[in-house]
Amino acid sequence: MFGLFVNERIALLMTASLVMYLLYFIVLLVYRLYWSPIAKFPGPKLAAATYLFEGYYDVVQRGKYTFKIRDLHAKYGRSPPGLPLDTIR
Repeated sequence: MFGLFVNERIALLMTASLVMYLLYFIVLLVYRLYWSPIAKFPGPKLAAATYLFEGYYDVVQRGKYTFKIRDLHAKYGRSPPGLPLDTIR
């Protein structure tokens, strides 16, 4: 009798945890793309929203992320003063 009640509570807890995680991820994406102080600067939106862009170039392309940053600087221009990327030459 009580076993079914416990399983329902666990399922409800897991569902609530998943919903909260998805909500957090959505709010984080919206913040990074629209509300962040650096959201107005040009560049790939995937790179602005997640670390998947960097991960792809570091793992799949085997460490080519540094070269991709150089290419992005050539395409979009230098980063504004005060951002960490303004020191890369």
